[in-house]
Amino acid sequence: MKKLSGQYLYIFLLVTIILLWSYGWVLTKMGLSYMGPFTFAALRFLLASLTMIIILFFLKTPRPKGKEWMILFIIGLLQTTAMFLFINYGMMFVNVSKSSIVNYHFISEQKSHFFAHSFRKPSPLF
Repeated sequence: MKKLSGQYLYIFLLVTIILLWSYGWVLTKMGLSYMGPFTFAALRFLLASLTMIIILFFLKTPRPKGKEWMILFIIGLLQTTAMFLFINYGMMFVNVSKSSIVNYHFISEQKSHFFAHSFRKPSPLF
């Protein structure tokens, strides 16, 4: 019985994440009517960064050392910041549903392509 209640918890958490993530597109579109896409992205990441710093402070997690900071900076700049800047800019011209579908289809296609090719064993046929 305990395992079954754990499964319900995971399903509840999954549905909650799906609802929050999908509603984020609507809130982004609403926010873009009050400010530009770059300002909105900057404020969004500033709030997220402050929240994460507070959470990590209370969890007392170890900090990155040396070159790890540069790697984290580059990944954050290219993978997160650049992507959301382009998403916010694009949402000014299309509706929310098109934006989310095109974005996640494109990203999932990229990831699956690189993931499949980087871990695929060489085939004797090709």
